[in-house]
Amino acid sequence: MKLQLNRIWHWLVLLGSGLALILISPVVVLLKLLEKLKGYPEKPRPVPGLRPIAVGSAALIVLVGLLFHFGFFPSFTSSGQMVPVVISQGESLAQITSRLDELGLISSPLLFKWSAKILNLDRKIHAGKYEFQTGQSMFSILGRLSRGGATAIDVTIPPGLTIKQIAKIFQDKIGADSLCFVQLTRDQKFIHSLELSARNLEGYLFPETYNFYWKTKEEEIIRTMVAQFKKIVAEELHYPPSGILKNELQNLVSLASLIEREGSKVEEYPLISAVFHNRLRIDMPLQCDPTVLYVLPPLNRPLLPEDLEIDSPYNTYKHYGLPPGPICNPGKEALEAALVPADVKYLYFVHRGDGTHIFSNSLEEHNRAVWRMKKNKNS
Repeated sequence: MKLQLNRIWHWLVLLGSGLALILISPVVVLLKLLEKLKGYPEKPRPVPGLRPIAVGSAALIVLVGLLFHFGFFPSFTSSGQMVPVVISQGESLAQITSRLDELGLISSPLLFKWSAKILNLDRKIHAGKYEFQTGQSMFSILGRLSRGGATAIDVTIPPGLTIKQIAKIFQDKIGADSLCFVQLTRDQKFIHSLELSARNLEGYLFPETYNFYWKTKEEEIIRTMVAQFKKIVAEELHYPPSGILKNELQNLVSLASLIEREGSKVEEYPLISAVFHNRLRIDMPLQCDPTVLYVLPPLNRPLLPEDLEIDSPYNTYKHYGLPPGPICNPGKEALEAALVPADVKYLYFVHRGDGTHIFSNSLEEHNRAVWRMKKNKNS
């Protein structure tokens, strides 16, 4: 409806300009007649430039009307609503023009294309996500597209996601190639360029809100996330690996990933960390369900006893110690808890069902806690 009103306004401006020209013409003729009538008995001096001024004024009015009609000037009747426009890499001028026309941002696709070609801007349009205001002038739209002033997009990566889940978010938000993203995180040459020693980058893509442009290169996204991970670990957690133990940093991130996936409440992270530290100290299996879920296909049910029999080095029910690598990308709180566990002797915990856990020192205490939880659930 607003688009139709806008078009009606343009036609009114154009018709008004024409009407003004019609009204001015008789005035010019009348002035000419007056000149002739005043010629008896003495020939009057002609008024210099009167007719050119009148004709020029009329032409100017018509020109202004045409410029308003075809969107060379911003419209004053528009709602001013912001309209998002995504320009993909490799799109032709015709495709871009068609989309702008469909969105009601330009009134003359033909004139838009001609203007782009005359100004030699047709090959200078940058890909990206833009936001234009309805009623914005055609030239300002064309100018912004040619300058590449795309709108940066906030992309939030929450803690606890895997590489594949993160790749999917970037694909949905900024048009990244998710397959290329995942492949890069496994590319040993690329990983080495980041000065990391790992089989893949699981655990090193720091969860944060990032600001990227549409179609930002996958390599740039990953480098930014890894740089943020290093900054948090070194500058905020003050963790310099000693270099004495093998895979120190990987073990830290692996442990933090288990804490991230097991915990729901940040205040419990140090307690969960203590349970894992205490088990590792006495060479007790970690028995962490999320490590098993990491290697299983997505499930829409709880883990079953047979699931715990899967033959995988990530199965912490069958294999002692930490898994071969992180199982997700942990946040700062989980990394900090892995570095500084709570000073307790807990060896067990069971989920209450509300995001919190019951912690126990012995198997006997743990079994009683599990029994109470089942009883409460059944009642």
